[in-house]
Amino acid sequence: MNSGIHIKNKEEFEAKLAKIKQDGKNNLHVIADFDKTLTHAVINGQLAHSTFRLVEESGAFGSSFAEKTKVLLEYYLPIELSHSIAVHEKEKHMGDWTKQVLQMLAEHRLNEKIIDTIIQDNRLKLRPGCTQFLDKLAAENIPLLILSAGLGDVITKGLLNHNKLYSNTQIISNFFEFDHTGTVTGHKEPLIHSMNKTGLLIKKHQYHKIIANKTNILLLGDLPEDTNMIEDLEHECVLKIGFLNNRKDSLSKYLDTYDAVIENDEDMHFVTEFVLKEILK
Repeated sequence: MNSGIHIKNKEEFEAKLAKIKQDGKNNLHVIADFDKTLTHAVINGQLAHSTFRLVEESGAFGSSFAEKTKVLLEYYLPIELSHSIAVHEKEKHMGDWTKQVLQMLAEHRLNEKIIDTIIQDNRLKLRPGCTQFLDKLAAENIPLLILSAGLGDVITKGLLNHNKLYSNTQIISNFFEFDHTGTVTGHKEPLIHSMNKTGLLIKKHQYHKIIANKTNILLLGDLPEDTNMIEDLEHECVLKIGFLNNRKDSLSKYLDTYDAVIENDEDMHFVTEFVLKEILK
């Protein structure tokens, strides 16, 4: 196994994998974060942009806008990544951050043409191996929910651009409201940020009906909080795989949270060629 793959309790990991395999693909669904989970965290030695940052740094809004969003990023990102700040406090900060940026994008008249240009320039980079993962889930008709605190319109158009938005896939994320000219006028509710991505959002979405009789879950995320995506959902077995990317100092925290941790921004070979392949044997 790749040296970048860490499993704290191999017996528990193998037991969960065996349980999911035994119950079969018809009892399985997948819940995944998007930014830095299905996409790369580092590209050419530089931190990859989230869906928000792709829009913010598109150059469509001028230098003053970029500077304002940079200030917000430098203030809020350390809060998001902190392990010492209380959960309720982080939740408030993440909601404030998301709301401010969405309002700024509406005020600066973001439009569909700008989003289309970003996508057509292929700035949204899926993690290597992600396309094979999406292909396999679709071929086996395994439901996939992308639950993201990013921009749903960018995710949707990005997957369409890669020809990977399949019928088995649902997306819960921050979507814009557009007027008749394709200009953003606001955002749809609910507001989604990294700290409120729980099963409560799923229960209000049509995806909940799709998974009514599926009690095993494969969960993918890149933050410890991403494991909250299964809160309030009925389930028997959850196999959690976390992408640590470049945050080596947090390995112990991730190993306490995830069944397997993929370090160093590795590709999705382990998920597709080991985990999913074993389940489908």
